[in-house]
Amino acid sequence: MSIAKNTIRFSDITTTPIKLKYSSSFASSSLASYGITQNKGVNVPAILSGSMLSPNIQNALKYKTIQQLYYKEYISSSLLGTGSAYDPSLQSTAASGSYDNDIRYFPTASGDQIRFFAIPTETFGEQIARKSFAWQSTNNSTYKIIDDGNGNIVDAFNGYEHVGNILYAQGIVTVVNSNYLSALSDNSFTFSVSIIPTPSVSPTPSVTPSITPSITVTPSITPSVTVTPSVTITPSVTITPSVTPTVTVTPSITPSSTPGQSLSPTPTVTPSVTVTPSQSNSPTTANLAWSFSRTGTSGDMSIIINGIVEVYRTSTSTGNYTVNLGDVISVDISTSSCTGLTAYANAQVTGIITDDDCAGSIVTLTSGTYTVQSGDLGNTLTLTCSSYCNNGCI
Repeated sequence: MSIAKNTIRFSDITTTPIKLKYSSSFASSSLASYGITQNKGVNVPAILSGSMLSPNIQNALKYKTIQQLYYKEYISSSLLGTGSAYDPSLQSTAASGSYDNDIRYFPTASGDQIRFFAIPTETFGEQIARKSFAWQSTNNSTYKIIDDGNGNIVDAFNGYEHVGNILYAQGIVTVVNSNYLSALSDNSFTFSVSIIPTPSVSPTPSVTPSITPSITVTPSITPSVTVTPSVTITPSVTITPSVTPTVTVTPSITPSSTPGQSLSPTPTVTPSVTVTPSQSNSPTTANLAWSFSRTGTSGDMSIIINGIVEVYRTSTSTGNYTVNLGDVISVDISTSSCTGLTAYANAQVTGIITDDDCAGSIVTLTSGTYTVQSGDLGNTLTLTCSSYCNNGCI
């Protein structure tokens, strides 16, 4: 009697990690190498009196394209559902609990201009991650334009003035505020985004082992012979959780005897499959519990993770934020409008970062940084931030 079986080999199994989000930075001098274009649109008639490639016609067509695709439903006297306009509901975050505050302003006077970045899908993948866009001058003081997670871009250095919009799934960043049109002409700026790539899926191998026992019975010559062979087959297969084997057992029994004999083969087939997945329950994140207290002043707080503002508050509040191993955390706190008997502006942070600053009337604290360690995972980190006026530096 012989038994044939197939064995799953480790070489038959492949795994490919999928990176869910990563950040990229681009200098103004290298945008073209990534396919990123800077474009100008002008509200002038597109009169075909010359070449279609003339700058005037190209600028007019770009203006009309951005207006039609992304702003048509927001312009006064336009009717919803008319024309080929982009569906604005894709920008909304109301379903996840935040405000539906996608502000769309578009200049329509004769001669008005716009600017926009066009980022190819080969660069940003499925879409640009919310609250990840940052565009600033290389001197780090003229402007810092970020997105607020609702599709708006604002200048964090100038009172969060509305600059334009970002279309996350289309890779389009528009500038419609005339005060910022010259920013794209600046040859020394950088911008960065967190990119959600198109996932890469590795095929899961389908393994179908075939087990075929072969039995040959040769009884001795006896007037009455009864043969009852018993076959027990117990294959043991251990696989990783991503592989689901299908075991098919097809016994084939071919008895052989001399004429006149009685044969009663009764095979018993008992396949047994043991699946032992390997799992890890180690924590992979930590909780950042933050609070901000503002007492009788004008002030604000920004919590910055890996160079991007993730939490911004202008009034007393508390909250939590999930951080990962290696994340770099820092805090900016501003205090202003301190006068009279309490003319000293104070800004302070304690917890995983301890820092403070004080000055007359107005002060801005830019703290040191803290990097999340392996020992922090599964635990709660704290940041306590304060903005207040006092009769001296505390």
